[in-house]
Amino acid sequence: MRRLLAWRGWASAPATVGVVVLLAGLYFTAQTLIATQAQSKATQDQVRLAERGQNTDRFGRAIDQLGAEKIDVRLGGVYALEQLARDQPGFVDMAEDVFSAFIRTHAPAHMPCASGTAVDVQGALTAVGRLRQPRETWSYRLEVDLSDTCLAGADLRGAMLQQVDLNGADLSGAELHGAILRRADLSGVRLDGAGLRDVDLESAQLSPVSAQGGDFGGANLRDARLGGSLAGAAFYGTVMTNATGQTVDFTGATFNDTRADALRLARGNFTGITAWSADFSNSYLGGSVFAGANFADVTLRGADLTGAVITAVTFCAYRGDPEDPTCVETSADLSGAVLRNADLTGTPRRLLRLDGADLTEVTGLG
Repeated sequence: MRRLLAWRGWASAPATVGVVVLLAGLYFTAQTLIATQAQSKATQDQVRLAERGQNTDRFGRAIDQLGAEKIDVRLGGVYALEQLARDQPGFVDMAEDVFSAFIRTHAPAHMPCASGTAVDVQGALTAVGRLRQPRETWSYRLEVDLSDTCLAGADLRGAMLQQVDLNGADLSGAELHGAILRRADLSGVRLDGAGLRDVDLESAQLSPVSAQGGDFGGANLRDARLGGSLAGAAFYGTVMTNATGQTVDFTGATFNDTRADALRLARGNFTGITAWSADFSNSYLGGSVFAGANFADVTLRGADLTGAVITAVTFCAYRGDPEDPTCVETSADLSGAVLRNADLTGTPRRLLRLDGADLTEVTGLG
């Protein structure tokens, strides 16, 4: 007993017991936290599973509505599917595929393509244009298939349609003001009379295309591939830098304040165009025809016009008063241009700036 009472460890025993109690408390607390976290994870898994089931049900109901006979039910399906894609971004790609198939089914290309898009088709088009987002990087795959569709008169203002396949579609009279169509395929598309102001067609494929009378004011056609007919089209403030193509028909088109430098458009038809303050510097326009064109302060510095026909060109800037058609003479700058074998019959030399130009075998230059 004396030994037990004389034991020196009694002084530190309370501290030791305290440590043991603390460690035990920490252990039980940790076990409680682990159990709570496991329960929380299980609850979250159940919630996610329930949400997945709800989203699958929503998707299925929307698909059923899209297949209905009544147009108002189909329109409801369009809205339901778009809302699902907005709520759950993982459904965006599927929604785009469904919408594109819906549009191709309900608006197939045919002749003639009547103007005026059905409300359910228009709703699906609008949904596609709203769901797509700008890309910082580009793939080589066309991401939405709207090829061979009848979309005459459709409203696509501001739509995000980058890298969309519109091959063979009819968009005559459609309104595409401010739409984004970068890298889109518009081969064989009809855009006659379409509203294309401020549309972004950078690197788009527009060969061949019919866009007679199209309004391209403020549009971006940088690096676009052009072909077909753009006769009578209006290019006010349009950017066409580095656009390429051949045998494009621009008959009667208007190029005002157009930036068209470094074009590569062999054998283009520019007959009767009006070009005011347009810049065609360093462009290749070999074999092109400018017969009867009107140039006002046009720049063709360094352009290659080998074999071009530049006959009966006038150089008039009008005052803008319809009651005063007085021609105010201007000039065109062809400094450093290549004009080999070009025909300038009827085009006054005094209104051409030809410093450093190659005039080898030029004909008709008075």
